[in-house]
Amino acid sequence: MTIACSVVFRVDESVRMGWGHMSRCRALAEALTEAGAEVSFWCRDIRAGSRLTLQRFGIRVIDLPDEKAFLCRDWSGDIVVVDGYHFGEDFWHCLLKAHPRQTVCIDDLRDIQYVADLVICYNEGISADQFRLAPNTRLLLGGRYLLLRPEILAAARLTDRSVPRQGVLLAAGGTRQDQWAKDMLAHMTIVEPLATVSVLSGRRLPRNKVLRQAGIFQSRVRFFSNLEAVGMLRLYRRACYLVAPASTMMLEAFSVGCPLISGWVAENQRNSLNFYEREGLIINVGDLRQLTTSKLQRAISRAQFRAGQMIRLQRAYIVASRLGLEEVVRAVLMSDNEITSKNLDSGYMLGFMPNS
Repeated sequence: MTIACSVVFRVDESVRMGWGHMSRCRALAEALTEAGAEVSFWCRDIRAGSRLTLQRFGIRVIDLPDEKAFLCRDWSGDIVVVDGYHFGEDFWHCLLKAHPRQTVCIDDLRDIQYVADLVICYNEGISADQFRLAPNTRLLLGGRYLLLRPEILAAARLTDRSVPRQGVLLAAGGTRQDQWAKDMLAHMTIVEPLATVSVLSGRRLPRNKVLRQAGIFQSRVRFFSNLEAVGMLRLYRRACYLVAPASTMMLEAFSVGCPLISGWVAENQRNSLNFYEREGLIINVGDLRQLTTSKLQRAISRAQFRAGQMIRLQRAYIVASRLGLEEVVRAVLMSDNEITSKNLDSGYMLGFMPNS
């Protein structure tokens, strides 16, 4: 499928916001570029590494001084993709006044009315009727529409799968990365006092501060940040214990398979994590704000015991999710009428997952 059109991404990336929003937008942007779209990113905040990666792929990055600079433009003829929790209903009502050709919202389930033409949500364990959708809004829902960076999938094919995976990944989403890493390291000093623990983050964490607050010896902890895809996946496979304060990293780790423990720090994370546990993909310890050392110790034992089965299920989940990317690209680039026409002409069926 080759379609010439302009696709504009409105997404930010900062220490406060985390990097998952930018990561999934990059994944979709590269797929759209390969389909023939002209893609640009409009950002108020973006990390230097992400800017460079986008520019290497031929994607323009435009720096916004404020939100007004974006909303006051005429977007007629453009497809506008928006990703970020800070874009509320007021933002969307202003955007629609700019008359974009089509609007796309990449989001988790939030208590807002979705007025975009298309909503993409890869959360699991929820149903379409939980969303407040405008009458003509379409929804792509479920893990089939997980947007992983292409370099992660490519690196997964290159990593050495013969390496035994005895270690455990502890991953969780949220914006308080320093605090979460500190809490996990403090637990690990009791659970595995002699083990080497690695910490992987998208941005560089204040190493000395985290270690001091966790009361842990520096020689036992290794910090990594801003790794390339191959380096990240090798670390997923080979670290004895790996602390990753980002939910995106948990999903990327599925591509190579890791005994994995996670929990939630926000209500919108609970359904997906409960689903992943029911499917045998992770060990879910529940509310991380109430995690105890004994509970973590039991979770580690369960993860190690179920490692082989967990790895097989994770890899199968990623294979299934890759099949949904073409559906996402078609849904973004075509209007509802165009999709119906293509379905009739080619027999292609665009899938909308009411629940997984």
